[in-house]
Amino acid sequence: CIRDREWVELLREAEEAMRPLRGPSPVDPGDPEARRDAGARERLNRLILNGLQFTVASARSVYSMVEILDGLDLRLPVIEFNGGYVSEFSTQRSLVCHSIERPLALAVTELALSAGTPPIFSTQVDGQQRVHLPNGDLNAGQHWYLRDREEASDPRPRSHVGPHRMPEERIVCITLIDRERPLLPIREAARMRFGASLQTHLFENRYCPGWYWLTFHAANATKAHALEWLAERHGFAMEQVTVFGDDLNDLPMFQAAGKGIAVANAHPAIKSVCTELIGPHHENSVVDYLERVTRT
Repeated sequence: CIRDREWVELLREAEEAMRPLRGPSPVDPGDPEARRDAGARERLNRLILNGLQFTVASARSVYSMVEILDGLDLRLPVIEFNGGYVSEFSTQRSLVCHSIERPLALAVTELALSAGTPPIFSTQVDGQQRVHLPNGDLNAGQHWYLRDREEASDPRPRSHVGPHRMPEERIVCITLIDRERPLLPIREAARMRFGASLQTHLFENRYCPGWYWLTFHAANATKAHALEWLAERHGFAMEQVTVFGDDLNDLPMFQAAGKGIAVANAHPAIKSVCTELIGPHHENSVVDYLERVTRT
């Protein structure tokens, strides 16, 4: 049973279940998917109102989360950039920042540029986030990212400068966007050179198929570390935390939390360590689970 003061950490499945309705138009009563999305938000807001405490942990930025979780009454800080930040959802202000050590950031930048893939820098200064984009010609994957941020009125993008030009900014994430083939040797070279000093993630952009993102984070920039900070700040033991997940970047969190709930479409490694397996995320299985256990 999940008590009123027990943490529930809601992951990408919740994001997908609550995809925002694009634009200001009301819900189309003839659109089953739109009705389901709006219904999921209403159900989750009722759970929050009744005392259920939960947050969202994602590889996304809080600016993307605000767009995706439109209409959800999140009252607790969110975990973004795979644990690089813990931020206030309403103001987007960073409370915790796990940044890459400057010598490591410089070395990653050199490695990327030598391979012909200019990096994107996600940084923080005085609690505010910035994104420094490459100058010159962009590939289609980078163009997609820039256009997506412009359409979302994201305030972070800045013109490109290298790490040596931003001494006051803490570098939280370095992102390379390219086809998979050129990114694979960069990832392997980084793993051999930096080992456990950096977190690396390689994944396809599901909204721009064929283009991959290779991201670099500090070693302590994990969802598990960020969740432990949140639990300590709000007075909860990790044994009280229930997490939901589907991908490999959720694995440390599953190992740290009291309960780990995997969705049916989760990676086999997540299923192998989960406490319970529920339905796929696109069927609102996370919301169904929360309602079921809060009734018991």
